[in-house]
Amino acid sequence: MAARTTQQEIRRLEDEVRTLVGIGKTITGNLDIDAVLRAVVDRTTRLLRPRNWTLFLRHPETGDLIFTIIVGRVSRMLQGKHLPVSEGIAGWIARTGSPLLVRDVSRDRRFSSRFDDLTGFRTRSILGAPLKVRGEVLGVLELVNSDQDPEFNDRELRLLEAICDFAAIALANARNHSRILELTRRDHLTVLYNSRHLHDVMRAELREARRTGRPVSVIFYDLDSFKAVVDRHGHWTAASILTEVGALTARTLGGRGIGFRYGGDEFTVVLPGSGPRRARRVAGELRQALRSGRFGGRLGVRLTASIGVAAFPDHARTPAALIQRADKALYRAKAQGKDTIFVPE
Repeated sequence: MAARTTQQEIRRLEDEVRTLVGIGKTITGNLDIDAVLRAVVDRTTRLLRPRNWTLFLRHPETGDLIFTIIVGRVSRMLQGKHLPVSEGIAGWIARTGSPLLVRDVSRDRRFSSRFDDLTGFRTRSILGAPLKVRGEVLGVLELVNSDQDPEFNDRELRLLEAICDFAAIALANARNHSRILELTRRDHLTVLYNSRHLHDVMRAELREARRTGRPVSVIFYDLDSFKAVVDRHGHWTAASILTEVGALTARTLGGRGIGFRYGGDEFTVVLPGSGPRRARRVAGELRQALRSGRFGGRLGVRLTASIGVAAFPDHARTPAALIQRADKALYRAKAQGKDTIFVPE
């Protein structure tokens, strides 16, 4: 009997080692955050077989824990809710950066029953570990109410720690990769995206537009007589003014569209779901915001813009053709005397 038990333990340990190696390869070999999180779900389920568990991620600004992935019957009720790190077992793990096994939460003063009260769920035991890289806690993985007897044990705690170590490295790598990608898409001077990213966005938006039948519009505008501003105030001030124009563009759009600095003093806006009429209204708002603004600090530089509008499918049906049509509309606006908006028939 003892020999059989030893063989079972050896096989179990071999399975655990193979699974952990697989976790390492699968999770740390991926730079997509969503794929990393899916892999954490899959591997945690395979190795520990929990019925109820939560992956919390840390909010980058507030530091709160966010219910990000929830497995169990109350998942919909908790998705996206915030847990301060000053509250509960998960909060303690995030605050201290230490793993924790609580076999009976009713005997632990760190436990918060707030979410049990909200959902009607009854938490009996908790196994949790931090996702920690170089001392920074990125999140917490928490297992609730094991079906085993005894409920949770130290071996499972060590396994969970190993999973969290792999997951934290993968999550940090994916976030860094995402930040680098974001930097390559942003214009160096403004808060807007750059022209390279414009073409990627246009391909994606027109693909979606063909699938759904919704329109997409493009606004092209440049600042009238901006060379005179450069000649009078210099390149440093001109660059500062372009930064201000980028911020004004983002504020005026207010989430309705995606702004880009195309190059020089030329700007582009993509409006998903907007036809020519709505695009013209947005163009009018941009025109008025520029006319009303004063730029360059105490210099109080006044600006106007010539604006062209084109829409899919009304004026063009490919990304390149739509951008070209909006660009031509911009030059038609300039030809009409600047500080105007032109929309093709």
